[in-house]
Amino acid sequence: MLGVRGAESQVHWGQTFTKAEDCATLRPICEPANQQHLRRLAAAVARRH
Repeated sequence: MLGVRGAESQVHWGQTFTKAEDCATLRPICEPANQQHLRRLAAAVARRH
């Protein structure tokens, strides 16, 4: 979800799994991958300003 706070943009990222077991299994893969994607997005936004 995208939002605006003053002159800044905000990105909120969430994932929902239907089973807690799926979440537990995928967490070690998803967390670092999501962080990497958000760092890349932040870098791309920073380059445009």
